[in-house]
Amino acid sequence: MHALDSLTLQYFYKENSNFINGAIVQKIQFPSRYEIILTIRNLNDEKPQNKKLYININPKYPHICFINENTFIQRNIEIPQKPPMFCMQLRKYLNGSKIKDFKIVKYERILEFYFDYFDEIGSLTRICLAAEFMGKHSNIILYNAQNK
Repeated sequence: MHALDSLTLQYFYKENSNFINGAIVQKIQFPSRYEIILTIRNLNDEKPQNKKLYININPKYPHICFINENTFIQRNIEIPQKPPMFCMQLRKYLNGSKIKDFKIVKYERILEFYFDYFDEIGSLTRICLAAEFMGKHSNIILYNAQNK
């Protein structure tokens, strides 16, 4: 496993931005406190496609990639029966929402996913899920993109 630097993250962004932009979040899972799996579906192509986006903010080897069912078996990934509170919060806001924008912060190891969702009163709100791949200081943050 290689260290994740800003150039590697930039390459991941360029390679997958067409698929991720406009995709819909179908499922959110938390195998552990360092891992998030987003099952997303892209409807832009002629053939709709589902992929699992794996975000790992482990202090030793933070990384992001797409995984399949074989990877679950190889990495021994198990989904707990009772999800953590942050997972429930993400499911509340992101389940069924559309990824409107997918950006990388220039010269940083931060990916930002911008979502549009309808809040409690029915108005369209933009929120951001930011994944910081900073080694020991890695973090995943959900915030309102309009007023930070």
